[in-house]
Amino acid sequence: MERSNEGVDGGADSTLLDVLLVAARETPDQHVEVRGPQLGRGYHRAPEASAAAFGADGWLRTGDLGFLRGGRLCVTGRHKDVVFVNGRTFHASDLEETVAVTPGLPPGAVAVVGSTDPDGEGERVVAFVRWARPERSAAAPVLRAAAGRRREVLGHDDVRVLPLPPGTFTRTTSGKLRRGVLRERFEAGKCAAVEGR
Repeated sequence: MERSNEGVDGGADSTLLDVLLVAARETPDQHVEVRGPQLGRGYHRAPEASAAAFGADGWLRTGDLGFLRGGRLCVTGRHKDVVFVNGRTFHASDLEETVAVTPGLPPGAVAVVGSTDPDGEGERVVAFVRWARPERSAAAPVLRAAAGRRREVLGHDDVRVLPLPPGTFTRTTSGKLRRGVLRERFEAGKCAAVEGR
């Protein structure tokens, strides 16, 4: 793994923060780790969480991806929101934007996740669109068009676009879409009825 350690200017009103970029793959998006006097040393009464988040050398694994430009950290996304297809890396938000502009889709949340096929170990890309009770005859061509857009961008065949009711798009307390929950539901077979339509 390539490691780059630089002090990063956190802005006019902050002290310098050490940033470590760890390239786990051939990508400009590197894992961001930080350390500095303003960071805690762990989670209160949670040694397991602390061990998972902090390395033995005191670096906090943020879960963010980014790069350095002119001494400033540019955060490009979250590691858990990245989709890997055929050795290529895609940000879920970029894939979601291309699905969302499909003519005929109602406005609202779109979530894209990657999933490994348990039978063939192949990669699947699943887009969930917020669509309450769509008429099958109206929805089917729109969902096919959205899947076709994904296949074209990804160069990958196993792409599914599934309509889900608005209440299934859970969010964190800060309003971030919880893609991992949607992936878990899909992999547990809880979307089979929607896929079968």
